[in-house]
Amino acid sequence: MGEDYTRRPEHWQRDLADRGLEAELRAYLAGQGLRYEDNTGRLNLPDFFVWLNVAGQERRIALEAKEKKQRYRPRWVELAGGIPEADLLVQDELSARKVLAYSPLAFLLFKDRLSREAPYVVYSGLDLFCLPKRRVNRAIAQTTPRFKGKWLLSRRDGRCFASLAEALRFIADYSAHGYLDDLRRLECYGTFVGEKVPVV
Repeated sequence: MGEDYTRRPEHWQRDLADRGLEAELRAYLAGQGLRYEDNTGRLNLPDFFVWLNVAGQERRIALEAKEKKQRYRPRWVELAGGIPEADLLVQDELSARKVLAYSPLAFLLFKDRLSREAPYVVYSGLDLFCLPKRRVNRAIAQTTPRFKGKWLLSRRDGRCFASLAEALRFIADYSAHGYLDDLRRLECYGTFVGEKVPVV
């Protein structure tokens, strides 16, 4: 797939040294006295389990924490099929699978460092299941044929918030009042950018 995609050891070293959203989550949750479990060192679990007040009961919420740290290269925008770079978010398919595995009380929490007004973007498992997406395999080794699945998403298909507190409040409220209604809908769920659902 070319040099735009292939991961090298220095890329992982840089990513591991700059995991700002994970540190921000730890600090915020500890500061609010919220119980949480940090799974960021385990590939088979969501990054965090957080216990939030959902309709008067403490419920465990699974969170996958991802970040957009810089502008994406033009090749990513080309593959995204019309999503403007400012709206583009790239995530691992493995992360989406973990959110789906722990749904309905599981969410993808993205921090878009390039957005000043609403950097926090939340996707529910239902969003990830239903929204239109482009998928690509990114080469992660030059000597053996290994790949990492990536999803190319629009931030406009998630819910955008100005603060981490607002994002977590939405997650708790939606888990209590909206998610089950959306799961039980008979019509197609969601209004997503660029998608028109025909009536037949």
